[in-house]
This record gives sequence, structure tokens and C-alpha cells, in this order.
Amino acid sequence: MFRRAPFIWTARQPIDPLGYWNQFLGGVRRRDDGVNRSDARRVERDAADTATCRQAAAPVYQLSSTALGVTPLEPGCARLRVAPQPADLDWARGVVPTVRGDVSVGWERRDEELHVDLTLPDGVEATVVAPPGHRLPAGGERLPSGQRQLRLPRIAGVAI
Repeated sequence: MFRRAPFIWTARQPIDPLGYWNQFLGGVRRRDDGVNRSDARRVERDAADTATCRQAAAPVYQLSSTALGVTPLEPGCARLRVAPQPADLDWARGVVPTVRGDVSVGWERRDEELHVDLTLPDGVEATVVAPPGHRLPAGGERLPSGQRQLRLPRIAGVAI
């Protein structure tokens, strides 16, 4: 994926709302399986270039808003949307800084469930959206501040 880093994150914006991100990412990974590791070193060298640095910041936002699924619903982040998009990942964990404090999200695939750990700072509530092929437990959609552990069972017969 190194060779396409600036393009891939720009391309994600129009593809994601259509629900094609998982297929797109899988295709990129299949093509990049044979990438020579010297390409990674080249990208590291190029990171000193300011143009590359500007483009390299996009994945930080994109991974926070997709893999972790954290996006603001109101100015000041009093309300957030948490909608993890696992694609073909087995787990993700991270912290998203907000003006109200850090939002911590971690998820992992276990058996037929997606285990989600969520910590919301005081004064923040989240609307949780299950990824495709999973469902939220009763009462799990709107969550107040605090620590929560959610288990999102897989819906039988639905492709992920």
C-alpha cells in the first residue's frame, strides 16, 4: 500500500459512502502483496519532503474515522458517532483527542462477535452504529460518558 498512500486516502472519501471501501481495500492489498520492501524505505526517505508530509497526515484522520469509526456529530464533540469499519482487519485500538478529552476505542474479532471497548470523557455521548454483518445489543445505540464494553454478534448469513 505504500506506493499508493496519497491516492488511496483521497479515493476513500467518495467510495466509503457507497459501501465499497472493504472491496477497494482488499483489491489494493492483493496488488501490493508483492511490494518490494525497498518501496517502504523510499517512502520513509520521501517523508522529509513537505509535499509528502501534507499527504501523509490524511491516514491519521481516515483511520480514526473508519477503522475506529469516531466522527463528531456536533461542534465541540458533545455527541459523537462511533461506527467501526473492520474491513479485513482483526483488531484496531486507538485514542481520538477531542476538546472534551480523549475518546478511546478498541475492537477485536472473537469467534462470531466483534468486541468493542469504548471510553467517552465527561460531557460526551456516542451514537454507536454496528458494522455491516453485525448487530447492536438492546440499549447499545446511544451511550453516555464512561467506559463500555459491547459485544456485537454477527448476523448469520450476512456477508461481512
